[in-house]
Amino acid sequence: FRLQLPPKRLKVKLSTRYDFKKEEKHWDKIRLDLNLWPAKWLEYDLDAGYSIGGVNKMTNLGNRFEIVPNRYTSFYFGHRFTHGSDADGIPNDVQDLFSGARFWLDRKKKWKLTVSNRFRQDPLDHGFELRDVGVELWRDLHAWEMTFSYRYKERAYLELEEHKVWVQFNIKELSGFKVGQQHSLRKDIERGKEMGAF
Repeated sequence: FRLQLPPKRLKVKLSTRYDFKKEEKHWDKIRLDLNLWPAKWLEYDLDAGYSIGGVNKMTNLGNRFEIVPNRYTSFYFGHRFTHGSDADGIPNDVQDLFSGARFWLDRKKKWKLTVSNRFRQDPLDHGFELRDVGVELWRDLHAWEMTFSYRYKERAYLELEEHKVWVQFNIKELSGFKVGQQHSLRKDIERGKEMGAF
């Protein structure tokens, strides 16, 4: 089911799946995607999942705001909630706060810089801690696209931090065809010891 109201200010999509192969619980969760443009410079996105047969009805809920002050800059921030449980059935809900910005570095929009970060709520003390930071530089190469990315991830509960750097090329007409190289480095936070590089 899709609904789009003129002049393209609201778009709603409601979807689910039915699996004939399963003996029970044929229906997948109901998914709602909503896009709202209350102003030219503001976009709001909502996505939610509702379980039909499960015990936990609301499985996930995400909110995202994007502010576009001009043609070359945009800022976004949001919140995501995911309902889950561990192997013993104990609730293990996850909440994330995220934000970022995109900048076109030239008038022809050949270069784009994106920065982002994400904070996750600690299930014990309910405080939010930094989980990852990302920087991405994108370049238009006519028929090709090049992306240089750096991502830092920290897992305090595992006492690990990870740095990833990669370069990727892809053909615009063949979005699934990608060629690239990735390097990753993990370190023990407490000891500063390198765990492995590949």
